[in-house]
Amino acid sequence: MSTPLRIAIVGTGNFGTLHAETVSRLPGALLCALVDSDTARANTLARRVGVNTVFASLDELIAARAADAIVIASRADSHLPLAAQAAAAGLHLLVEKPLANSANEIRSFQSRLGETSTVLMVDHLCLFHSLIVPAAARLRETGFRALHFTRHRPEAIGQHFPDDHPIQLTMVHD
Repeated sequence: MSTPLRIAIVGTGNFGTLHAETVSRLPGALLCALVDSDTARANTLARRVGVNTVFASLDELIAARAADAIVIASRADSHLPLAAQAAAAGLHLLVEKPLANSANEIRSFQSRLGETSTVLMVDHLCLFHSLIVPAAARLRETGFRALHFTRHRPEAIGQHFPDDHPIQLTMVHD
């Protein structure tokens, strides 16, 4: 049996919680740490998902060499700086979308990565959504003629992200 990939979650808000719950159930993965400046919130989630290690910053996680890979699920404006820091430390990355605010920022980041062995993926949680998983399984078994998926964001979501424009919330998260 191979050694499980040690994965830490950076950000323990709504998306970080979903990622922590998902990673904690993945075969071949070990949810090894949570990272959030709100350590009280991170400790609450850590108890819920069975994680013993919480860090207040990515710097602390990197210094402790506590993970092989991280999921960045923090505020959108922190994604690129955290990804750059983690990649420089040789960590593999799954970054919740968006990676950056512009294509130019992404190109600049890509050029700084150079020829590295770091794996970087930009993701969206719909891959693990309870309605998507059975649909994907059925598609693998039977194929499809048409697939329609519509999700409407409740107005209250804006209260969770008061600094983001409603149109950006729709583009970024749906």
